[in-house]
Amino acid sequence: MRVKSWLVLFGVALVLLSGCQTAIPTGVTSMPKEPTQMVPITFTSEPESQPTAIMTVGTAPVPTVTKQPSPTATVTPRFEMLIPLDELPPGFYVTYYNLKSNTLEAISLQGKTYILAEVNGVFEHSDNSVHTMVNQSILHIRTGENTVIAERDEDCSQFSISGSGDLIAANCVNSGVDLFSVESEWQTLLPVDAGYPDVKFPSLSMEKQKLAFCMKDTEADSGQSTYIVELNKCLSQENCPLRKIAADCAEETHWSPDAQMLSLSFPERIMRVDLVQKISFDLVADTEKQFNNGAAWSPDGKWLAYVSADGMGQAATHTINLISLHGGEPKQLLEAEHSLHMVGWMNIITPFAEGNSYMILPSEMQHWMKSEPEATAKNTKRLPPGDRIRVLSQHSIVDGVTWWRVLFGGTVGWVVENPDWFQDDWKIDLLSPVFVSGYRLVVTEAGVDVRLREAPSLAGVVKRNLMPGVRLKVIDGPAIVDDFRWWLVVLDESGITGWVVEDPMWYAGYVEK
Repeated sequence: MRVKSWLVLFGVALVLLSGCQTAIPTGVTSMPKEPTQMVPITFTSEPESQPTAIMTVGTAPVPTVTKQPSPTATVTPRFEMLIPLDELPPGFYVTYYNLKSNTLEAISLQGKTYILAEVNGVFEHSDNSVHTMVNQSILHIRTGENTVIAERDEDCSQFSISGSGDLIAANCVNSGVDLFSVESEWQTLLPVDAGYPDVKFPSLSMEKQKLAFCMKDTEADSGQSTYIVELNKCLSQENCPLRKIAADCAEETHWSPDAQMLSLSFPERIMRVDLVQKISFDLVADTEKQFNNGAAWSPDGKWLAYVSADGMGQAATHTINLISLHGGEPKQLLEAEHSLHMVGWMNIITPFAEGNSYMILPSEMQHWMKSEPEATAKNTKRLPPGDRIRVLSQHSIVDGVTWWRVLFGGTVGWVVENPDWFQDDWKIDLLSPVFVSGYRLVVTEAGVDVRLREAPSLAGVVKRNLMPGVRLKVIDGPAIVDDFRWWLVVLDESGITGWVVEDPMWYAGYVEK
């Protein structure tokens, strides 16, 4: 999880100092098209006490001197979206804060960067990036909806937001971990006086079934360990068993989409914990780098993106890297000479339409096809991750939710149009690859080690590691070097050019629609 913006911390502190105890009612309102005027957060220097008048023999009394308070400094949290998310090309994106330009940015697997918003701080986000906490409210950056968070009587920090944006976990001063639901009020989950000492760094799973956190290890003489709990059991007043998953405290803990694995970030390493196999090991470790600027799982659960810093202070080089859950060397996605802070991943899909095909993404909760377009309808068929659905012509909007009639495994039923559940099916209707100038190719799942090079040679500088699903166009070649056939290609979205080795297993052809 990421530490929330210092702006929001001061905002909460100011409310406490002002003595305001009235809770703000929860609710969802649509944001106006014009920029919203945020409630200013004010920092005020308190006047010094008046000094006592000093009497000096043979002189007149020195008058009382009062120092006037300094002018009030007003800082308003700023989060201004620059482009609608729906204008981005379909695909997976890694999102992060650029701390030099004060912008929220997204980089596609094609290597193209998009500036999403201008900001004046690092704000807390859900792992799917679309919900962010700004000035005591949750903003949905795709739709503009704004959900007010009820005020708390004590100072809370280290917030974590669920994937749907309707549940918040926070580390509060006197009560350990508190939860806020848009359908209710704040409630304490792990109270200090009930045997949960020094709880820190809460992290909600995407579909709010589990919570990870650090806590003083009651079995050890000192130090903290990392634990997880199942929220349903804890909230239903049943037994709330703790499961210890690491002997150290990880300030950055992130759940996989299906909540079966976690990544734990420490200063010099990132650990992977498999809750099903009950094993843990380091995904990446380097004593000369720092790994505590954020990490996040891809929506399909196959990759972990993380920020590493090489060097110290202003001289450090920051990179965003991808590492496969199946192993192998990390692949660099972005390099910068300034600080970066990881937010998460974002999945942009083509709007559902008749004939479109989508792949099913892994999820903490099982996805089901329904007999009717409503949540309470009968489950007709489970939708396992990796399979695909094809959209039919009929759709229905029920309680503001869009349902589509789909075909899956020979069965017809209804599903919700949801980018957290589906991704565009880039594998459908693929052809045998043709290495001829002008032909289009896509990197296949087998092409996990495709490298785009500056020159047609194994000694050529690697410009980019190409990920499965990346599309490109052959523009020249071949060049026969090092016993390989090399082709000059251009990446579809970013326009980056370079040389790749011809291998029919690594690519497939496709017809541009």
